[in-house]
Amino acid sequence: MYIFLLNLSLIDISFTSTVLPNLLHILLTQQNNISFLGCMTQMYVFASLAGNELFLLTAMAYDRYVAICDYIFIVSAILKIQSSEGRQKAFSTCASHLACVITLYGTVICLYMRPTTSYNIKTDRFFSLLYTVLGPVLNPFIYTLKNREFLCSLSKVMQRFCQLMAVNKTSF
Repeated sequence: MYIFLLNLSLIDISFTSTVLPNLLHILLTQQNNISFLGCMTQMYVFASLAGNELFLLTAMAYDRYVAICDYIFIVSAILKIQSSEGRQKAFSTCASHLACVITLYGTVICLYMRPTTSYNIKTDRFFSLLYTVLGPVLNPFIYTLKNREFLCSLSKVMQRFCQLMAVNKTSF
């Protein structure tokens, strides 16, 4: 799984680096001119990386499927697990991946699967920004939440934050 996560991180970094600088330039300056060669190069790299990310997420889903069981439907397989601990473990194995897939496909569907009558350039810009930024930013965080060391560190940070807030509250 760590090999998949490494590849996903590299694809997310490349994906964002390919599109985001030009997108931000267009959004901030309202100058939406780009050379034909620049457009074709950006489009080729963007489409290649998007295809690789979709392929990688599919491979990761299959890996999670094999890790849980050999049934056809993962949800029904989770429900067939007798112990609540087993169901909890199976669900936690799938939850992070489902969150990443829903984030990616949700933004893509909102961007491309709308009726032409509801076309709006501002909405397209918003969903384009979400599509190129939201997934790559959330993916590492979502997958890191499963790491026990990270959760312990996060718990310590939160406890320290609460202590500091309590001290500052009493000093006022």
